[in-house]
Amino acid sequence: MEKVIAMPAFHEYRFASPTLPELARIAVKIYLATGDFTALHLVTGCHAARVLEPYLAPDALDHLATAMFAGYITIGRPAFDVELFDAPDWDTLAKLAIASNDDHDLKMVYSCREEDAAYGWGLHRMAAARRLKASASARPDR
Repeated sequence: MEKVIAMPAFHEYRFASPTLPELARIAVKIYLATGDFTALHLVTGCHAARVLEPYLAPDALDHLATAMFAGYITIGRPAFDVELFDAPDWDTLAKLAIASNDDHDLKMVYSCREEDAAYGWGLHRMAAARRLKASASARPDR
C-alpha cells in the first residue's frame, strides 16, 4: 500500500475530511461497476468503520480513505458508472448467501444489508445481488 500511496497518480484522488457516507457510496459504486474482489472489501470495510465509528480516532476516516483509494488504484482506477437493475429482496438474497459455500458471499450480503438499512440508497442491495449473480428481473452483465 505504501508503494501505491507514493504514486503521483494517487494524489489526484485524495480529498480532505471525507465523510463515511461519501466513502460508503464510492465503495459500493466501485463494486457495482467492477465486481472486483478488492472492491468487495471496500464495501465491507466501510460497514466495519460505521459499526466501530464511535470508538475510532478522529483521523480514522482519513486512513480509511487512503486505504480505499490505494485499493482503487490497484484495480486499475476503473470508471465507476453504475448500471441500475432490479435486485431481489433481502430475504431472497439472505437465502442465497446462506446456501453459498463462499464465506465472502455471506460477509458481503450481511454488510450490504446493514449498509442499506443505514443509508437506504438501494445500491447495496444491488451490490449483494451482483455478488450472488442474482436479479429479480435482469442479471447484471458484469
